[in-house]
Amino acid sequence: MQREKCLRTLAWALITAAAALALSGAARASSLRIIHQFELPQNPQGSLTFDAAGNLYGTTDFGGSTACSSFGPGCGVVWKLAPNGRLIILHQFTGGADGAFPDAGVIFDAAGNLYGTTFAGGDVTACPSHGGCGVVFKLAPNPDGTWTESVLHTFAGAPDGAVPEAGLILDATGNLYGTTFVGGDPTACPSFPGFPVGCGIVFELKPNPGGTWTESVLHVFTDADGANPFAGLIFDSAGNLYGTTRDGGASTACPGGCGVVFKLAPNSDGTWTESVIHSFTGTDGNTPFAGLTLDTTGDLYGTTLYGGSSSQCGSGCGVVYRLAPNPDGTWTESVLHTFAGGADGTLPNGLTFDAAGNLYGTTWGGGRHTTASGCFEGCGTVFKLTPTPSGWHETFWKFFGTVGENPLAPVIFDKKGNLYGTTYNGTGNSGVVFKITP
Repeated sequence: MQREKCLRTLAWALITAAAALALSGAARASSLRIIHQFELPQNPQGSLTFDAAGNLYGTTDFGGSTACSSFGPGCGVVWKLAPNGRLIILHQFTGGADGAFPDAGVIFDAAGNLYGTTFAGGDVTACPSHGGCGVVFKLAPNPDGTWTESVLHTFAGAPDGAVPEAGLILDATGNLYGTTFVGGDPTACPSFPGFPVGCGIVFELKPNPGGTWTESVLHVFTDADGANPFAGLIFDSAGNLYGTTRDGGASTACPGGCGVVFKLAPNSDGTWTESVIHSFTGTDGNTPFAGLTLDTTGDLYGTTLYGGSSSQCGSGCGVVYRLAPNPDGTWTESVLHTFAGGADGTLPNGLTFDAAGNLYGTTWGGGRHTTASGCFEGCGTVFKLTPTPSGWHETFWKFFGTVGENPLAPVIFDKKGNLYGTTYNGTGNSGVVFKITP
């Protein structure tokens, strides 16, 4: 928890001073523009999603209600951004039973409802020093254009989990799946200050005929098999779940473990079996902060926040990796790109494929660093990795100053191939929504 606490502290400490954008390599022919600047320190951290009409939906970590003053200015919001640039607030969290601080993005079901998680709020008695253990919420659209929030599940710490940092995914029958950062087995993993004990869990929420939802804990992490999942999950075509844990695993090269990639396979009796398909060792990656993406052949791709062979960063500047399945059930990892800090970027986040098989992602730091930028070691990048016969070739867009700082979420594509994303900071440390036209 100390690492992401440092990121949050760093985000508030950064001071913006100039506005500019530099492009590198093949990205020079592209254009980046800001399509929304948040007016208050709202700080979008989660991923974006589109509806069929081309509206963007997302969350901000702070802002909205004047509650939650002990943590930040407001408890966070869910918002909609129309193609004409108009931003509409769909829900302002109050910090009570309805939740607080939606770190992750939201997803749609087939009926047009939105689902998400909050990092805190809910049952304050279960996690008193944290302001609640967090909730899973639903936003249903009304005929008059408003939205109604309902809480589907309130976390209680042990044994059902606490502090869902990640968002959700849906299966074909409408069940929701996600992770919690802590909670679960109270005998495993030391507690962070203000947080309950436990290494985190994987959970499922099933809708009942009466409108209620039932939570099932699919796996409780124990440290050796992973600890503290910060990112969400993905399905493969066979119905297996895959994810990452920020800490834990077999390696002793990192304090608390370097993190793992895990698989959960469904059993015929309704239970799930976890297996660790890769345990990071530091040089091949450290701290898989982000989730995974699959290619068409079943290979998994992801990033680690630290690690790699670069000596520019104290614990490594992070890597992009691939995991390929073998016939015997094992997986082979290869490092596709090692970040070097500076212009190349550092602290990479989630990945997205385009139709041509290129990978896109963001880095919190690195890029352009000048005295005027006001960013610690650079304001971050959006990068592209293109597969070539000799390896993966990187090009990137670099943020600095008031154009936006420190992207934390992956980018997404519209139907025309334009990229959209957010930066956690920007003018007034509030963050922006940006668009890149290739």
